Amino acid sequence: MSLINLTTTPTWTNLTALAAIAQKEHLRDLFAADAQRFDTFSLREQGMLLDYSKQRVTGEVMVQLRQLWQDADVGGWIARMRNGEAINHTEQRAVLHIALRQPGAIHPEVTAVLDKMERFCGQIHGAHWRGATGEPIRTIVNIGIGGSDLGPKMATSALAAFRQPHLDVQFISNLDASHLATVLAKCEPAHTLFIIASKTFTTQET
Repeated sequence: MSLINLTTTPTWTNLTALAAIAQKEHLRDLFAADAQRFDTFSLREQGMLLDYSKQRVTGEVMVQLRQLWQDADVGGWIARMRNGEAINHTEQRAVLHIALRQPGAIHPEVTAVLDKMERFCGQIHGAHWRGATGEPIRTIVNIGIGGSDLGPKMATSALAAFRQPHLDVQFISNLDASHLATVLAKCEPAHTLFIIASKTFTTQET
């Protein structure tokens, strides 16, 4: 697997020249010159609309962008990702996020972990998982940095309509101790569960 410096390719040179021309063009003129511009530069799929007609692109620009896709071997990298190859060069790891959307497609272990998480959540929701003093959990504190904070926080917000009313979820992502102190002030130790979220557990902050 060799990486290519796209900025040294003829395609990049062509796109740079086209970008310089596009800077001098006005969208109003592009629409005036092509009555079908919206139809040409928009896509509909799965009930969603992607409208890029209001970007300063032309047919020639799109040809070069498609060539850049080929130059970068995006299709090949997608195939390697789906096959579970270690394409994350900085960590020498596979990129298996897509397995969460199609359990069992790449690694059966993903399905096993999801099942384990479901059982664990059921225990928390049903007040069967208890703290050291035998009290049910009422507060969950997620400690994570970057995606390990933003991911759980986004999921919690997106699924707010299905939240368990007896559970309060808090997040700590700041190295500043004042953030920790503010959250801990809302917690009773006997009723609090802490979750340390990390992809690799090598993040210095975590």
